[in-house]
Amino acid sequence: MEKDKKVLGVNMSGFFNAEIGFGEAIRNNLKALKTVDIPAKPINFNLHLRHRLNDNSVNYDDNINDHPINIVHVNMDTIGSFLQEKSSDFFKGKYNIGYWAWELEIFPEVYTEYFKYYDEIWTCSKYCLDSISLKSNIPVINIPHPINVGTEDIDQNFETGLSKDCYNFLFVFDYNSLIERKNTLGLIDAYEKAFGKNNPHVKLILKTSIPNHHPKAKEKVLSRIGDNKSIIYKEEMLRRGELLALMNQADCYISLHRSEGFGLTMAEAMALGKPVIATGYSGNLDYMTTNNSFLVKYKIVKQEDDLGVLPKDNYWSEPDTDHAAEMMNFVFNNQEYAKKIGEQAKLDINKQLSLHTIGMKMKTRLNVIENFILPERDETHVKDNLVKLMSENKILEKRVIYLEKGLYNKARKKVNEFLKKIKGR
Repeated sequence: MEKDKKVLGVNMSGFFNAEIGFGEAIRNNLKALKTVDIPAKPINFNLHLRHRLNDNSVNYDDNINDHPINIVHVNMDTIGSFLQEKSSDFFKGKYNIGYWAWELEIFPEVYTEYFKYYDEIWTCSKYCLDSISLKSNIPVINIPHPINVGTEDIDQNFETGLSKDCYNFLFVFDYNSLIERKNTLGLIDAYEKAFGKNNPHVKLILKTSIPNHHPKAKEKVLSRIGDNKSIIYKEEMLRRGELLALMNQADCYISLHRSEGFGLTMAEAMALGKPVIATGYSGNLDYMTTNNSFLVKYKIVKQEDDLGVLPKDNYWSEPDTDHAAEMMNFVFNNQEYAKKIGEQAKLDINKQLSLHTIGMKMKTRLNVIENFILPERDETHVKDNLVKLMSENKILEKRVIYLEKGLYNKARKKVNEFLKKIKGR
């Protein structure tokens, strides 16, 4: 039956072998597509990437995009590098979808030039959609990240180093994502407001990557930690199963971010059944509520400085560290209640952000593209070609008439010359 017809295949390109959030997101998006029987071809891209490139869970290609639809899972600030590696030919003759994320309220004008490569943009949250769509001249569609976390993904043999004799708060961040946006220093402030220094009953674990390109940021974090022995700074690259083991052994996950496009680690912690304390602002509000998490108050403030790809004169939140400290104290003193919140979080994430749920969202949109947008575009293309062909036929017809007229005139001239010769005799 027509309804059972499979959707057109897609080429999905991005950081398939990168051990970062964007790499995990695209790998899960690929799984989500396959869950709902959409043919998907992975095409890897890692030009100039600074992160470890050791995830080999996906068998990918590097160049050939033979399906009619491209999903380019590369953010707008990296498209220049993508074009450098793949060239603009990658986009020709395809229906092109960009998968973008943006972490501030105003989308920068400088990135609007990249809309020209795409037919539409997919983005991971309503927060991102609101920001990008205000500047976009093409459709922007909200397709959240699927969350794929199960006990089988956890490395049960990994030694996390977390003590079972105290309550462990965990925050995972990457220096490349900027400590100002992640608000690492603000989290330390809130933690010390809640528990003071060197409290033997609690720990704050700050898990980060190797900050090769951010020595000043690292210096700020270590200086702020100072002599507080209850704050554990873990600077190491962990494999996927090891990171999940660390998250699974923590008692509570916390993020006092100033802004997030989506907040992957928060959603993953919730999927593991952990209570999560987080700023009640930006992309995480798509899946976090007062019923499944602990949301921290904030106020909107102006971002005064240029920070990497984040230009100044934009807006984000300033989390209330006093309220965050109250939340941390509440969770610590009401651990059974916090566990129930974590259980609700797990149920909500598994329902709202499962591979199948997000796969169906993608399939629904791809079906619209296949059944309505592409045929209309093809029809327009056929009409354009028909008009062109008719125009060419007219030109040829005129040319034939011209040639026929010329031949007739030449033949007539020859006949007249022949008749003159006869009459002359």
